[in-house]
Amino acid sequence: MPLIERSNSVLVVIDVQDNFLNKLALHETPMLVSRIGWLMQVATVLDIPMIATAEDVSDEVVMRPSLKALLPQGQSIYNKLVFSLHEQDDIREALEKLDKRDVVLVGLETDVCIAHSAIELLDAGYRVCVIEDATGSPWPHHLAGLRRMEQAGVAAPIPRAFISSGFGTFRVQGM
Repeated sequence: MPLIERSNSVLVVIDVQDNFLNKLALHETPMLVSRIGWLMQVATVLDIPMIATAEDVSDEVVMRPSLKALLPQGQSIYNKLVFSLHEQDDIREALEKLDKRDVVLVGLETDVCIAHSAIELLDAGYRVCVIEDATGSPWPHHLAGLRRMEQAGVAAPIPRAFISSGFGTFRVQGM
C-alpha cells in the first residue's frame, strides 16, 4: 500500500462559499469551515502548496473570507466554471506546474465538484485523498458522494487519521 507523501502533496480547497454552505444544516457549517481552516493552517506550517477555487465567482459569490485569509499572501483563487477542476485548463495547468502527484481535496459539494474532481484526478494518474469530514453536501448527498468516490478507489480518511500520521504519511487502503 503506497503512502501519500507530504513532499509530494497539494491541498485543494474547492468552492467553500456561502451559496453552498447555506444549503447545509445550520449546525454543520461552523464545524466544516473550522476543519477546512485547520487543514489549511497545517498545510501552511508544513509548506504544502494549496490551490483554491470558487465556483462562478461574482460580487456576491466568493470564497469564505475566513478561509481566504488563510491562503498564502498573493495566492490566486481560481474561478471554477466546471464540476471537475481537472477539466478546466487554468486549474489543471496550475496543478501540473506544482508537479505534485498526491492531491488532498476538501470543500463543497461532496457529491458533485469534489466527486467529479477526485475521480477525474484519479483517472489522470494522481493519488487522491478526500478528507471525509472536511467536505460537505446537504444530506443524503454527502454520503452518496463519499460512496461513489470510494467505489472509484478514492481514499477518504478523517482529518485526525490523516494529520496524526504527519499529513501525508498514512497508508491508503486499497491502493
